[in-house]
Amino acid sequence: AACVLLELWGEYSVSRRYTTDYVYTTSFGWAIICVDLMLLFMYSTKLWQTHAAERDNSDGAFYRRWGIIYGAWFLALPFITVLSQLVLAPYVWYLFSLGVLGLVDIVVYSALVIALWPGNTKTYFKLSSVFEVAEDLLERCEAQRRLPAAAV
Repeated sequence: AACVLLELWGEYSVSRRYTTDYVYTTSFGWAIICVDLMLLFMYSTKLWQTHAAERDNSDGAFYRRWGIIYGAWFLALPFITVLSQLVLAPYVWYLFSLGVLGLVDIVVYSALVIALWPGNTKTYFKLSSVFEVAEDLLERCEAQRRLPAAAV
């Protein structure tokens, strides 16, 4: 009887290594998806508040365009998880989700690089004004403290 129990225990402990379960369909995976959706909700509410506050300025187009693009980034994981569960075979879930999520990340990071590129004159980001304010503040400093000669 002890041999049978030991054999069953060994078989069960190894059986979890070769499962076709998808990581996002486990309880921890659903928790990650719920956190992703909560982050989307927080992002959307802050975006809506900011858009309402900036509606009078010319920044409304910025929040409408980039807010939707980056909001879709939060939906990538839940969408891919549900799509893979409904349409795809279990052995394809991991490769499909990894490929599509990687592609989405590349697109979003590329959009950030293009939008924030220093030579981009058609950008919505107003970074030059931020740098000018910081430069003015640094120039207005009364006296810069010097290190004692012994410290150098």
